[in-house]
Amino acid sequence: STQSTGPIPSTTQQRPPPLMSTKCFLDITIGDQDVFAAQQQRFSAAVKHFKVVQARAGLSSDVFGDLTADDHEILRALYTEGNADDDLLFVEPAKRGGRLELELFDKQSPKASENFRRLCEGSHELKGKSLKYAGCPVHRVESGFCMQSGDVTRFDGSGGASVFSGGKAFNDDKAGLALKHNARGVLSMANSGRKNTNTSQFFITFGALPKLDGKHTVFGKLVNGDDVLAQIEAVASASGAPTEPVRIENAGLL
Repeated sequence: STQSTGPIPSTTQQRPPPLMSTKCFLDITIGDQDVFAAQQQRFSAAVKHFKVVQARAGLSSDVFGDLTADDHEILRALYTEGNADDDLLFVEPAKRGGRLELELFDKQSPKASENFRRLCEGSHELKGKSLKYAGCPVHRVESGFCMQSGDVTRFDGSGGASVFSGGKAFNDDKAGLALKHNARGVLSMANSGRKNTNTSQFFITFGALPKLDGKHTVFGKLVNGDDVLAQIEAVASASGAPTEPVRIENAGLL
């Protein structure tokens, strides 16, 4: 008989192949990071100065966060005695942005998922340079539409390269092309305005976008970080250029 009776038992236990991660992350920063770093320095200087002079300054509180506006003026006056300026900051600057966690649809969109995963890892090189999402700007933010990023070559939305065939564009995953842009947080491939022109650019929807169905390959969804997505949408403009810098600071697998 040619009917299979199942696998033949083996005395050697074989390990299953490692599973590919179906989740990735993008760590997003919003705003000028040089300005943020300078604000952090000003705040740290204020805390340090407070600790040095609080015993003799006659302040209303020995807790930095409970100081009044008058206390701030006293500290500034004492600070200028030994410093060139009074550039102290008494409110800790908040770092804007955070982590977007994305689930990939490997079954429906294996090609797009593999491309995205490897670009999150930064594990692929093209002409001696690493192709990676870390460091890429989010170059397009349109309220009610989407955020777009992933230009790993020119960093302005005019470039991109895949991890396949020397960076060339790859075809749409047919099952992924059939999936719908029916919610906020849908992860989909950007293209050159026609099918089968996928490289590295992607977008995440800010709402349902049925007009894109059948035109772009859907290959994942946002599973955590909608508050971060909202922060990104808050710097949208009519032209699509974000009103403040938005950047993928880091990316990887979960």
